[in-house]
Amino acid sequence: MIKLRHKFHEHILILGASQTTTVIFNEISQAYLKPDKKIVMLAQKEPDSESIAELQNRFVFYKGNPSLESDLLRVEPWKADAICINLFGQPDGDMQTFAILSVLKPLLDSKNAQPLLIAIIAKEQYKQKLINYGFNEESLVCVETLFPYIAAQVCRQKNLKAVFNEILSVKGNDIYQYPSTDFIGSTWSKVLRAFENACPIGIKQNESFVFNPDQNTLITEETELLILASDLNKISMAPAFLPVPDYNEIVSGKLESDREESFLILGWGTEGTPLISKLKELSEAPKTVLIVSEKDPLVSDFNKSNLSIAWQHANQHKGDILETIKFEYFENIIICAEGGPDSSAEIELLQRVKEILARTGLTNNITILLGALTQETKSIQEGLSTDIIIKLATQILLHPPLLHLSRELIQPKKAKIYLNPVENYVGIDSEVNFYTIIEAARKINETAIGYITQVETGTKVTLNPMKDQKQKFYHFDRIIVFSNKNVK
Repeated sequence: MIKLRHKFHEHILILGASQTTTVIFNEISQAYLKPDKKIVMLAQKEPDSESIAELQNRFVFYKGNPSLESDLLRVEPWKADAICINLFGQPDGDMQTFAILSVLKPLLDSKNAQPLLIAIIAKEQYKQKLINYGFNEESLVCVETLFPYIAAQVCRQKNLKAVFNEILSVKGNDIYQYPSTDFIGSTWSKVLRAFENACPIGIKQNESFVFNPDQNTLITEETELLILASDLNKISMAPAFLPVPDYNEIVSGKLESDREESFLILGWGTEGTPLISKLKELSEAPKTVLIVSEKDPLVSDFNKSNLSIAWQHANQHKGDILETIKFEYFENIIICAEGGPDSSAEIELLQRVKEILARTGLTNNITILLGALTQETKSIQEGLSTDIIIKLATQILLHPPLLHLSRELIQPKKAKIYLNPVENYVGIDSEVNFYTIIEAARKINETAIGYITQVETGTKVTLNPMKDQKQKFYHFDRIIVFSNKNVK
């Protein structure tokens, strides 16, 4: 462990420790940082050596209480480039966060310092308390607010979790802001094919972020492009003469609008009510929901015109209740945790559900909602963990523009990410390059960013493929797009 007695400058400062701090360290270790960039941590408990192994000589630890001004002075927060307060998962984490902010904010104000400040909190009630106290809402990453939005999107579309995991993680492709200098006077339609190894996905104009803008949107001096790329420093422009899209392979889109959706929810935890609320916000499509749980979900409280919801009073873990459920009627299955951090009962339930589906030949979309990942849960393919919010917070630390961008990505009001049948774009058994896919999506006012294919080892998600690389598509393959339509 490195404990240097020197002054810092433009460091990343981590205040507090929790079981999710390892997620932050792992994300930072995969990011490109300047050679002299330090990761400084002030906490009452020192992290284990394994969790910081990849940070090598960058890491500096100070033992102390981040809510005490005397301890904060030791790490010079006013000189930090970015500060993250993370006590998420601790029993009194939100209260400790409030205490730290109450000392930190006056200290930063006294130095006239404005580092990027992110506080990860668990509960919506503390978010509101902090806002009322005068803290900037945009600095508060609230798990209880954001996680249901991601869960509601993931539980509607199989394999969408893998897309979110890549975009919201440092590893793989990330979203960057890119200057529009070379495109001033052009329309968005032209920008779509401008890069060889990056996918334009939207624009920033008039301080607003817009994914999948109108095809005729004019790029101006004030416009910044939003692009999906693996490395901002290695983006290359497309060649002057692009391969002509294979128009013979492009089909007329047959998008299904407002298709009915069906959900089976096994168990009823704290995320149940906000999950259903977000499902309503994301799509106006009619929805059928069956909740199987011993806990009463108070279905009468869900006053939704497009929602048919029923409760079956039963213990989903016991007896033969699973054998009586007609799984073929429910395209999407959601397993909710009803207790604390121990997910063993839910994991056993997941295995039983998968065994029944395998026996009956069904391929329903299963999502199990988890807290912080453990050795037991990190390999569960169907698992969606609150760790994804910690990854998002770390992305914001490393790429500050995401502070504003993430709201539209996670809480979409217009364009959303959809995994649409390949037949909506090109013919099956077709081998086409990604320029053709981009053009097929553009013709129906969508922005293509990748595809999902079936391979021998399972399902492969490919974001931001090389544009000239040809790919053969089959019946169950999907095209990943940003779209403004409620399609399924």
